[in-house]
Amino acid sequence: MRALSKHARKSAKRDEHRTRYYAYMGSDAWRAVRAGWLTEYRMRFVGEPACAVCEKEWQLSRDDLHHHTYDRLGAEAFEDLAPLCRSCHSRVHDTIRGSRHWSRMRDVAASIKVIQRLRLLLRNDVDHRHQRTRAS
Repeated sequence: MRALSKHARKSAKRDEHRTRYYAYMGSDAWRAVRAGWLTEYRMRFVGEPACAVCEKEWQLSRDDLHHHTYDRLGAEAFEDLAPLCRSCHSRVHDTIRGSRHWSRMRDVAASIKVIQRLRLLLRNDVDHRHQRTRAS
């Protein structure tokens, strides 16, 4: 029997990860991790979490926890996760997937930097609109 090519092995590994990921994301275990993350957030910080990009109020029942890394999928550390609204979560993944620069970086570094840059761009846009409104 012939060995699988490098690309076939990589594709098979990716498919295996996706299968495991989607099963986990729909599981009671993931819901428990989300609830535990929120409890830990409330113990560490005053107030409720906000989206790490747009800073809108984050709610467990409505919003997402973004994985900075999948290395500990199923045993995530508090720092592995970031609260994001659905819209910003999509933006983060679209930005990483849409750029060779971001997609070649390590997961954690790319994720954190993309979130920081999107937050900065959003703040600058809001500041710019606010200045135009005052000038009118």
